[in-house]
Amino acid sequence: MIDHKVPAVIELKIDSVNGGQADSPLRALLEGLAYCAIIEKNLVKISAEVASKFIKN
Repeated sequence: MIDHKVPAVIELKIDSVNGGQADSPLRALLEGLAYCAIIEKNLVKISAEVASKFIKN
C-alpha cells in the first residue's frame, strides 16, 4: 500500500542466469496488469483483510 491508501503492484523479473530463459518485458507488463485487474475487482475484500491484519489502533 502506498500511504496506506493505494495498493501497489510490482512485477519483478530478472534476466536469464546460467543459460535459463527469462520472461520478456511485455509478459511482465501483462502479468502486472492482470494482477491490477484482480486487485481492482476484489479491492473491498482486500482492504478489509489488510485493515483486520495490519492496522492496529
